[in-house]
Amino acid sequence: MTIIKVRKTKAHVVGKKLKKLRTDRHLSLQQVATGTGLSVSALSCYESGTRSPSAVSAFRLCEFFCVPWKDVFGG
Repeated sequence: MTIIKVRKTKAHVVGKKLKKLRTDRHLSLQQVATGTGLSVSALSCYESGTRSPSAVSAFRLCEFFCVPWKDVFGG
């Protein structure tokens, strides 16, 4: 029996933070999409960790949620 260990990527960590920001505020993906100008599909990919947001998208998300860049993306 082989055990496969899944390593969490930075995209997964960022995705969990973005989802928490959204759900803590009781917002839908559509509401965040409307407020940021990003697509629901892109937001879903960010939250699931399958895609990382571009710098522009990341800025829009931080601005929308009123959080500092480093709190979501580190560094």
